[in-house]
Order: sequence, then structure tokens, then C-alpha cells
Amino acid sequence: MNYGKAELSAYCARIGLDRPLHADRETLAALVLAHARAIPFENLDPLMGIPAAATQEARFDKLVTRRRGGFCFEQNPLFEGMLRAIGYTVRPLAARVLWGMPAGSITPRSHMMLLVTLAEGPVIVDVGFGGTSLTGVLDLTPDHAQQTPFERFRFLREGENWRQQIEIAGVWRDTCLFDLSHHHAIDFDAANWWVSTHPDSRFTQGLSCARVFDDHRVALRDGMFSAYYRDGRIERRAVESADEAVAIIESAFAIAPDDRMALVARLAERGARGAK
Repeated sequence: MNYGKAELSAYCARIGLDRPLHADRETLAALVLAHARAIPFENLDPLMGIPAAATQEARFDKLVTRRRGGFCFEQNPLFEGMLRAIGYTVRPLAARVLWGMPAGSITPRSHMMLLVTLAEGPVIVDVGFGGTSLTGVLDLTPDHAQQTPFERFRFLREGENWRQQIEIAGVWRDTCLFDLSHHHAIDFDAANWWVSTHPDSRFTQGLSCARVFDDHRVALRDGMFSAYYRDGRIERRAVESADEAVAIIESAFAIAPDDRMALVARLAERGARGAK
């Protein structure tokens, strides 16, 4: 499915963006930030044993029509399709997630990000990296800090690889590693299947939601709800029950679960690993 004018109009309404759409950097930056604010990162379907949205029709239905969120293999393909409908040249990239991993870890290519070619050069956008998803556009150039509406990011060049880092409290931390190789849709389908169904995947075993607001990010990971403010403040509180976790999902992340009672039961079943 190629998105057309009707899908693009519905998508812009979903993210609250009302402006002329041109295939330029200014529009791209506005799209990234509006998307990050409106469409949360969430893994409720894999956690519930529900297959991930694996077609453009299914992604549009889930994220736009039903106003749900999703993870990288749902959000970035949707975003890619909308960018192509506007007239951008886009290439999906496969990345190795390094966030939260020990130094030197070798991880699978389990993340999708996007390379967009603008008149002034190539840039990276990524609306599906959870609590550290980009809120701006990054020039694909090495060794200099780039400010987004929230954190600063930078790229380090390592041969054919690019290491993306985020600055947290003055410390640069790895987020992912990627190269510019061409990948086919089947490559991403395979990775999507693994992260959304495999029993060893974090997405099938742990709760993870994230969303951006004007001056802070929020994240719900298993039994901890956190808010990260632009000024560096961090607020955290433990989530005491499955019912409370689902209430936070509904209020802070604006997600209406497809089956609320089943989600409460799933989180309660996970006990100390899921609800607290």
C-alpha cells in the first residue's frame, strides 16, 4: 500500500499538524516533533501475544485510525510512507540497539531508522526508539553535537558504521549502531517477527511505553513511571498494581487498550516483573 492524499490528511490530523507540506527540512522537523508528541511508543500487542502490525494497511489502522502507538517496526514504516507521499526520498536503515547494553556488546539488527535525502544533504530521523526517540532531525555528519528540541545527539564514524549517541546529564551514551546498507522489506519483516514474538524479546516480556510532551518525556517500564524534564529534572515513582499501570497507560499515554481487562490480567500475571 502506498499512502495517498486521504491517508496523509488523516495522519496530519492524528498528529495535530496543520501546515503546508513541502519536502524540505523545516517540514520534516515539524513532522518529527508532532509525531513524537502525538503517537506514543508502546509494546502492548507483543506483550499480549498479538501479532505486530506488519503491513502499511495494518500500521495505518492501528496508529492513525485506532489512535494506538507502536514500536519501531510499526512507527518508522508509517512515517516513511507519509514522507514518501509528501515527496521525500527515504531509505530505511537497520540498526543494532546499544542503549542500556554493556560496552562492546554485539546485538542483532533489531531496530529500524530512516535516512532522508534533503537538498542540503542526508539526515537521520527516527520516531520509534522509545524513551530516547528523536524529536528533531540530525545531519549525517560525524563528531559534532546536534541539538534537538530535547537532548543533544551526535554521530561517531567507525569505518562503514555510524554510532549514534545521546547526551544525558553531560555524559554521551550509545543508542545504536548502523550503516547505510540497502535492506529489503523482508529483512525488516524478519526482525519485526523476532522482536514481537520471540520469548526472549524484551517486548514480549516487559511493559514499555514512552511519549513526548512540550517540556518533558514520560516513560512506563514495568513497575516504574518516570518523567524526564528538559531542565534535567527526573521524577520517578513505583507503580503499585496492574490496575494502576493500565490507568497510567490510558491517561499519560492516551492509549485505549483493545481489551483492558485482559491487559490488567497479563500485567498482574507477571507480578513483580510487570506490575511492580
